[in-house]
Amino acid sequence: MVVKHVDMNEEDASDVAYWLNKTVSERIGEVTRLRLAYYQWLLGDYPQHIEKSVTKRKL
Repeated sequence: MVVKHVDMNEEDASDVAYWLNKTVSERIGEVTRLRLAYYQWLLGDYPQHIEKSVTKRKL
């Protein structure tokens, strides 16, 4: 069995770098896909209305 230990800080930086290299439409598309999958899993269907919210964090 092969095991690779990864420092969480390195993994976070790698994730951020990956998504910053994607276009805005690709990022929004992925968030939309994940949201749809989550609500279908949770409720069995996508809700009619989703509250708008925006949060920002410094990277």
